[in-house]
Order: sequence, then structure tokens, then C-alpha cells
Amino acid sequence: MARRDAGTGIEEPIWDEGRVVVGLDEVGKGSWAGPLMVGAVVIPVGGCMSGVRDSKAMTERAREAIFEDLADWCAAWS
Repeated sequence: MARRDAGTGIEEPIWDEGRVVVGLDEVGKGSWAGPLMVGAVVIPVGGCMSGVRDSKAMTERAREAIFEDLADWCAAWS
């Protein structure tokens, strides 16, 4: 079965209140204290970037290929 984009049904009421929506993903091995890497993006109002899902489900090449587009699309990233 093909995966669908999640849509923005949950985020829309938050944006309507003037609040910010942040998406994040983490990756790590070993204990909960580390090593750990976390990335976060401020999602633009009405935004939903196609093809972006859990980074662990993507190949390294796919993650690297989407980085510039994702960085340009989001309102801010860290």
C-alpha cells in the first residue's frame, strides 16, 4: 500500500491561533543520553513538503538530496 502525505489537519488550528508549528526528527544509538542528533524545522503556514517523512526510513543519499530543498522551504531550521 502506498503511503500518503499526512496533510495539515492537526496543524491548521494551531496556525489559525497564530502559533508556530515545529517538526523534528532524532536519531541516536545507545543510551538515552547519547550520542544523539536532533533536527527541527519551523513549518510554514499551510505547509506540507511532499516526500518528507521519518529520516530513518530514507537512505543517506535521499536525505542528502532533499536537504537544500527542505532548508529553502521551511521558515527556519536547526
